[in-house]
Amino acid sequence: MVGVQRLNLSRLGRLWPAAVAGLFPVIQVPFAEDGYILPRALLLLVACAVGLSLSCTSTGGPRIWRAWPLGLPAVAVAGAALLAMAFSVSPTTSLVGQYLRYESAVVRVGYPVLFLVTACLLWGGGAGDRRRVLSWFVVGCCVASIEALWEWIAFRYGLLGGIARPDGNLGNAALLGVLDAMAVAILVGRLVRREWRWSPVLLVVLGGLAASTSRSAWLAALLAGLVVAGLRVPRRRLPWAAAGAVLLVLLVVAGLAAGSLATLNSDPYQLRLMLWERVLPMIRERSLFGWGEDTMGLVFGAYSHGFLPGVTFDRAHSQLLDLTVAEGLVGLAASGWFWSAYALGMLRGGRWRIEECGALLAAILAYTVWAAVNFDWVPATGPLWLLAGAGWASAHEPGSGEAAAERRPSLPVLAVATAALAASVYFGILPMLADIAYHAGRPAQAVALYPLQARYHRALGEQLVAAGRLSDGAAELRRAGDLGDDNAATWVEVGDAERALGNRKEAGAAYARARAIDPAISTP
Repeated sequence: MVGVQRLNLSRLGRLWPAAVAGLFPVIQVPFAEDGYILPRALLLLVACAVGLSLSCTSTGGPRIWRAWPLGLPAVAVAGAALLAMAFSVSPTTSLVGQYLRYESAVVRVGYPVLFLVTACLLWGGGAGDRRRVLSWFVVGCCVASIEALWEWIAFRYGLLGGIARPDGNLGNAALLGVLDAMAVAILVGRLVRREWRWSPVLLVVLGGLAASTSRSAWLAALLAGLVVAGLRVPRRRLPWAAAGAVLLVLLVVAGLAAGSLATLNSDPYQLRLMLWERVLPMIRERSLFGWGEDTMGLVFGAYSHGFLPGVTFDRAHSQLLDLTVAEGLVGLAASGWFWSAYALGMLRGGRWRIEECGALLAAILAYTVWAAVNFDWVPATGPLWLLAGAGWASAHEPGSGEAAAERRPSLPVLAVATAALAASVYFGILPMLADIAYHAGRPAQAVALYPLQARYHRALGEQLVAAGRLSDGAAELRRAGDLGDDNAATWVEVGDAERALGNRKEAGAAYARARAIDPAISTP
């Protein structure tokens, strides 16, 4: 009986990464206020917790060490996130993340854990287990693309559910774009192997990619597709093929940087350059450990120098700069160590398969190109780390008899799994329940369920002020600001409430904090 149970758990363990990969593009909670990003942050934490538990119970816990050539770099990535939180200008913000963003220290620790768990569960399985991860991921992207195409058609013809810039229920069109770009790399890899049944899926995904109007995702998909196709080019023709690919990419870049596409979505590339110019002094100010995760919106006002007044920038819109702002050079070095070790490990893998790994590496390339002018965000970054884990398991498949060696789960592994389960409850399930209460108009219940999230305190404070309870409302609004709400309007509301109570000194201090976040905001 024990053997049968372990066999079933092993099977479940090999299915789990595929289930998570398929859910990332489609999971949503329509009866929550944030039905798009928060459910995917919850999925990341649950994926880590369940995956660690399965690795303990189904394999005895030893397979996690198969990814240990990347274990130390993964620990460094997690450690850099924790150090940034410890030295953050707002530790609570870095712990739980800004509302609608959630790129907290907990989430950033979850990324390398998801990689290790995926590599662990898929190591020793067959090629079919790893292929299933990719298949379910592209099917999920296909479903999201169908939703995006409907959103485009509905907007064009004035039907219910139309959106000017379709996002496929991912909450942001750029996220749809990068997921579809990663799926394009995988699907092109299958078509070059003459798996024609995937052609309709590719057409739908390309439609979703076009509907996203994400120029960086378009370029990412093109580069990834060319890389996958180039792997099949005979060596004697490779120089000509490479030259043609470079020429094509240059023409596309020129087209994206000039003409009507240059101002697509009212987002010319010059704005990125102006933003990056203002971000560099922030990095110099706190270069070692950074300002802390999700805190840029709190401090960028002092460096904006009149850049787009009234707009609060909470991201540097370049993952390289954004990571350095959040975690400093320590975080940048840890991330560079991990991904360079990953690339070398993939290329040196003794059983490296071009059929399995080529498309995965191209998908990672697609994300990297997109992220050069965007930033890490769990709906896209979670799948990146999961697919990287699947690729590692594929490139380092065990030899004969190697997979059979198992041991009992060690105490440290069990402790980590237990901690992950607790973290998934506190930082994933409770925020989800709180957001459902917030959506239902019960901010007091949301605050009780998850008192660390500033948005719920602000909503409760506004409700109390509207009910005439100025003192209680001002206290809740101030608590929201102290917890790190990067919306300057929160401190304006604090100031207005304090002024109505006759507390002019407190009101002036609140208005000053509002201007520190957004120097252009209007205050009395």
